[in-house]
Amino acid sequence: MASSSSSSFFSSAPHHHPHLDHIRSQVAVHARRFQDTLTSRIARYVCGIVLTVLLIVGIIFFILWLALRPHRPRFHLSSFSVPALNPNSPISFSVLDRNPNHNIGIFYDAIDASIFFMDREVGSIAGLSPPFYQPANNTTEFRGAIPGNGASGGEGSPGAGSQAPDGLSGFRVELKSWIRFKVSTFDTHRHKMHVSCDAGVGADGQLLPEYRRRCSIYFF
Repeated sequence: MASSSSSSFFSSAPHHHPHLDHIRSQVAVHARRFQDTLTSRIARYVCGIVLTVLLIVGIIFFILWLALRPHRPRFHLSSFSVPALNPNSPISFSVLDRNPNHNIGIFYDAIDASIFFMDREVGSIAGLSPPFYQPANNTTEFRGAIPGNGASGGEGSPGAGSQAPDGLSGFRVELKSWIRFKVSTFDTHRHKMHVSCDAGVGADGQLLPEYRRRCSIYFF
């Protein structure tokens, strides 16, 4: 009998404890949740640091862009003279070029000038100014004159009997050049510049006050 009961004892299967299995499963679930939560916190922390760094870098670049952003030069027609009140007669003019930038200089290629009357070219000057460098906060004056073609009339120009006593309008001075900006220690790429200044003269052949304004400027 003893041997029989002993054999039965050793051959019996191990007993399962449902309560312990439940505890183990709960511990495993909480461990996974803790691991996921820790991973999520680390990921959020790293993302927060990266976004903060990117924001700071963006603000720095924006401030530098505002400080170093090149402003266009400003041109003004300061004088324009047609003594004979005839667009085919000698014409002289002067243009002021202002660099409004505080820390940025401007390199100019040679500047060419043309004068139009009623959209008809009446004269041009190749090389009104040779290439030059304009420092920041600097004003440069360009002076030019065309001899005229000696004609007394023609299409687009008044004859001797049609000259208005109040003067003439419909003139335009155009300047063309290539420029590049000098920002700190480096230069920008070249821009094709086109300046257009409307002009009109009074009975004395001199520029009327209402035309002493800023000229239009375009880049191509």
